[in-house]
Amino acid sequence: MQTDNKNTLLNLIRLYGPVSRTKLADYISISIPAISNHVTELLEAGIIKEVGSKQSNGGRKAVLLDMNKEYGYTICIDFGQDIFRIAAININNEILEKRILPSKELGDKNTGLIKIQSMIEEINQKISNHATLLGIGIGISGIINYQNNKLVIMPNLKEWENVDLVATFHDLFKVPVFIDDSARMMALWESVLPGNGRYQDLVFVSVGAGIGTGIIVSGKLLRGVNGGAGELGHIIVEEGGLPCGCGNRGCLEQYASVTSMVNRAKNAIKDGVMSSILTYANNDINQIDSFCLEKALKDQDKLAYTIIIEAGNYLGIGLSKIVNLLNPEYIILGGGGMNISSIIFDELIRSANLRAMSTSMKHTKILISSKEESGLLGTSIHVLDNIFKFNSCMHAASGNILSF
Repeated sequence: MQTDNKNTLLNLIRLYGPVSRTKLADYISISIPAISNHVTELLEAGIIKEVGSKQSNGGRKAVLLDMNKEYGYTICIDFGQDIFRIAAININNEILEKRILPSKELGDKNTGLIKIQSMIEEINQKISNHATLLGIGIGISGIINYQNNKLVIMPNLKEWENVDLVATFHDLFKVPVFIDDSARMMALWESVLPGNGRYQDLVFVSVGAGIGTGIIVSGKLLRGVNGGAGELGHIIVEEGGLPCGCGNRGCLEQYASVTSMVNRAKNAIKDGVMSSILTYANNDINQIDSFCLEKALKDQDKLAYTIIIEAGNYLGIGLSKIVNLLNPEYIILGGGGMNISSIIFDELIRSANLRAMSTSMKHTKILISSKEESGLLGTSIHVLDNIFKFNSCMHAASGNILSF
């Protein structure tokens, strides 16, 4: 139990720091002397540090504690279908080094693994003299078996499905390696904000090549019995509609993802619809992407506008189901689809308001993520949660009082 107490205190410092010993006592029901003993151990280990003082009600200045960002770092990978990101992140959630490249530049799984290994080694060489590599995290669009830390299905990058990324990187770098769904990692970042604790009820919707969803309930990630919770992209919004890779027809992903928007533009232009979208693709239909849509919208292009409005409408249908089913405090949207235009956000709000119960909708805040690196940052939090056993003390992190 002593270790549990110490880990809980460390988690509280991570979530609420800079924070005083006295304030820590408000969050956890152990004595001030016991808190001081654990804090001393954490200070001696170099995981936390004293960062100044604050005037207390008793007149004596309270010494503030925070994470020691020089203690260690994680290497985190965001394995997107279109964009590959990798970064070193310290325990204060600050990015130290970052690399970004189109996923296609990784090549196949054999050349890709070599390139990723090289990037990790390059980053480690720059940082390892100043801090310790604590672990590696991988965020990926797919279904993960959380019990055994294994990738089950990776629909957007099928050629990587049979690669045991966890075992491979563990063998190479001799540190703990963790893998999870990228949308869940984004949700984790949005729910954990240093100095504010952890938001208790939140849904993150990633509008990218597909539609991913991370759900936080009572401060914890909702995974489902086999890791399949949060497949908003595969709710049916058009009965008997467009075929989907999951085997069904009419899934939300086929009407509101970036892939679906791009396909809609390509098909319309093939059918003879005139649009500046094609101009921005150098008159090559195969080069049409979300950036072409974004540029065409600025020209008030009719086709681009229609595609974005319809995608926003379908997203609103999906969000209304979230509101009615889960009644979350926050729904946060991210991914490349939300960067195309503010029109899509305005339309999804209109659509959701039409369909969600008004009593629930008025209490749910729908926002756009402010961090492009939320997947990387959330993956780092996931690694630290597992290394320091923060998952086991999540109720303390939410501000509930614990008895030991």
